[in-house]
Amino acid sequence: MKAARLIGLAFWLGLAGAVGSAWAETEPPAPTVVAVALPSAREYWRRLEEALRQAAPGRGVELLVEVADGNQMRQNAQIVRLLSKNPAVLLLAPQDALGAAGAVKKARAAKIKV
Repeated sequence: MKAARLIGLAFWLGLAGAVGSAWAETEPPAPTVVAVALPSAREYWRRLEEALRQAAPGRGVELLVEVADGNQMRQNAQIVRLLSKNPAVLLLAPQDALGAAGAVKKARAAKIKV
């Protein structure tokens, strides 16, 4: 009788340990994807990108950065590519505000915060 109780107790403790381990081993939440579209690689924008890259890892953020090199058409194409990755947020510093308006509308239509 004692042996049966010990075996039963060992079974339940083992089961509880397995379940507890499974809960403890669950993966952390996926990082928040933040898309960044910058107009150029001038010093100000390089410093901003560097600061974002330094701050992101400790905050659960995955950065996707594109630099347009002063070309609005290139930036629009980059924004479309960034939006296809379904980011939570698009940080946009447009080369030309009017030229980027269409890309902003696409982002808002996809319910991506701009």
